[in-house]
Amino acid sequence: MFLLILSTVGYFGFNSLKNTNDNSTGINDVSQNIEGKMYTDNTSGNTYDVKFAYLDGTDIRRIKPNSSKCSIKILSKVKTGSLNLKLKKNNNIILSKTIFNKSGNADATLNVTGINKSGINIEVTAKKAYNGSIYMTFD
Repeated sequence: MFLLILSTVGYFGFNSLKNTNDNSTGINDVSQNIEGKMYTDNTSGNTYDVKFAYLDGTDIRRIKPNSSKCSIKILSKVKTGSLNLKLKKNNNIILSKTIFNKSGNADATLNVTGINKSGINIEVTAKKAYNGSIYMTFD
């Protein structure tokens, strides 16, 4: 009987914690398959902040804002190689920007509305990218 009560309490406690995490705001990891050298990830709260000497692979994160709309400021650069930045809402691409060998920096502000509780995915794909940074903030 004691084990049944303990199991029930544990089950409801876990589900309560899981539901709390599913409704959290901020930037959360979805998947990461990257090779990085001198890679620093200072992502926290509402800021995605990565700097690297070398980066190759894909990093996917999820933004969960407090409301159904947000403003996203993007500042990114790469010296050589390429970076592709994608923002997806409801599996639809709302921004796709590729930066090649000093050909330009990503410097944009995007206002997004109609965000559901699943949020927005940030997908960063680097192909032999050297000496770069990716900075995104949302509010």
